[in-house]
Amino acid sequence: MHSIRLQTSRAIVVRAASAVLLGMLAFAWPWPTVRAAGLLFALYTLIDGSAAIAFATPRRGSPSWELIVEGTTGIAFALLALVAAFTDVTVLAFVVGLWAVMAGAFRFSAAAVSRRLTLVRPLVLGGGLATVALGAIVLSTPAIATASLMRVVGIYGLLFGAIHAMVALRIRRYAFNVAT
Repeated sequence: MHSIRLQTSRAIVVRAASAVLLGMLAFAWPWPTVRAAGLLFALYTLIDGSAAIAFATPRRGSPSWELIVEGTTGIAFALLALVAAFTDVTVLAFVVGLWAVMAGAFRFSAAAVSRRLTLVRPLVLGGGLATVALGAIVLSTPAIATASLMRVVGIYGLLFGAIHAMVALRIRRYAFNVAT
C-alpha cells in the first residue's frame, strides 16, 4: 500500500510540475505568438493527460475511470491544440476554454466518485473549480488577445500546480503515516 501511495503521489507531482512550468512559461514570454501558445498548451495537456492516466491506473486495485476519461480527453485536446496553433487565437481560445470546462467537470466527477481521492477531495474540487473558472473566463472573451490568453492560462497553471502539489504532499504524508 505504501508503494502504491508513493507511485500515486509521483504522478500527481508530474501534473503539478507541468502546470507550474506552464504558468512560468506563460509569463516568461512577453508577446507569445499563437503558434507558441498553442504548442505550449498542447504540450501541457499531453503531459497532464498522460499523468492523469498514470494516476488512474494503479498496479493493484481498480482503475479510476473518471480520471482515465479526463486523461484521454486531455490527450485529445493536445492534438486539437496542435491544430489550433496553426490557425488563429480565437480557435485556440475556444480549444482552451472547452478543454477547461470538460476537464473541470471530470475533476468534479472524480472527486465525487473515486475512492482513491477521499483524502484530498476538497483539493481536487478546488482544482476542478479553478479549471472550470479558466474555461468560463476564456469562453466568455472570444476576442481575447494571445498575450491575455497566456496570462490567464499562466495564472491557472500556477494555481492548479499549487493545488496538485498540496494533493501530492497530503498523499505522501498519509503513506508515511500508514507505513510507520
